[in-house]
Formats: sequence, structure tokens, C-alpha cells
Amino acid sequence: MAAIMPQNELPGCANEICIFTLGKFYIRQNDSIISAGSSRSKRMWEIFKYLITHQGKSFFPENILESIWPDNDYADPSLVLRAQIYRLRQVLKVEATDLSLASNVVFSQGCYSWEEKVSYWLDVDEFESLSAQAEKLKTEEPEEAEAVYRRAIALYRGEYLPESSFSEWIEPMRSYYHDIFLNSVFSLADIYKKKRAYSDIIKLCEHAASIDYF
Repeated sequence: MAAIMPQNELPGCANEICIFTLGKFYIRQNDSIISAGSSRSKRMWEIFKYLITHQGKSFFPENILESIWPDNDYADPSLVLRAQIYRLRQVLKVEATDLSLASNVVFSQGCYSWEEKVSYWLDVDEFESLSAQAEKLKTEEPEEAEAVYRRAIALYRGEYLPESSFSEWIEPMRSYYHDIFLNSVFSLADIYKKKRAYSDIIKLCEHAASIDYF
């Protein structure tokens, strides 16, 4: 059996800009990690995570702040968020390149949103797409489905945005991706069972348990 986890640090990412959210959050552009930061930048990155989780949707500043920090009361939410968005855009601008994720942070009619002005690769988008593709193939093309399931499972390196484990707004999406992971594991195990590939089932389950013990 091919290894579930590829040796390549960036499985499936051929884009110049790669965003990882499963198991560990980081952004890589070419050879640079642009999401590394101190505790002072935590608030800025929480806003980024919120926008990319809800990509394509628009939010008023007060709605964003209330969702991320529900216990805080801001006299001027627009001013607070504007300052953090400014810092975020500055960090997302990478020198010596025309590609900038800062362009994807859009402000329109009093609302902020994440729009794909500059292309990027996002692990959860790839993970969801591969899982859906394998699901369609598993009945008629089990051999092909097997390979696609392995690629999907390799992308799931842990829970969604684990650094934000106490943020309630993340929980629905975290559960959603976790359910996709479990369904992919069970479906792949079923393919192996029909092939009587029992050693592959053991390896698959060992890998799944290393990600999610329960």
C-alpha cells in the first residue's frame, strides 16, 4: 500500500500561495512562511481565519468582532477592525512579487469579505473536493476511488485551525471537516475489506488513530 502521508511537505499544493488550516495554520508563498508571528499578531490572524472560513460572505465590523470575541464590548468596532485589517494587509504583501493575498481582503459597502482576487491553494478546499470525488467513484471505480481517498486523507493532519481551539465560531466547520475525514477513512476501509486487503486496513486505522484517537 502507498503511504497515507506523503513525504512532500506540501501535499497537493502546486500554487505559489498555499494556505494550510488542518492540523496547523500557516501560509506559504514560494519559499517564505508569511503567517509566522508573535502573540501581538494573534488578533490579526484570528480575523484572517474568520474571513477565509466564511469566504465569499460579507460581514459588518461589529458582527466579526462579536463572533470572534463575544465577551468584548467595543465603542467603535469599525475603527478597531480597520486597524487590524490594515496590519493584516501589510503582512500579506510579500516583497518582490505582484501576487498579494492582501487583494483578497475586500471592503465594500461597510462590510469586509474574503474574495479570490489573487489565486491561492487552500487545503480544506482540496480536501473537500477530493473526498467528494472519491465518494462518486467508490461504487463504479473503486480502484480510482482508493487513490483519491488516500490523497484526501493525507491532507487531514488534524483538526481545523487547532490554534483557535477555544473559538466557538469555528466549531461547526471543525466538526464538518472531521466528519468528512471519518467518512473517507470508513469508505476506504470498506474498499480494502472488499479486496481482502486486511493489512492495508490495519495501516489505515493506525494512521487514523494517530490523527484522532477516538
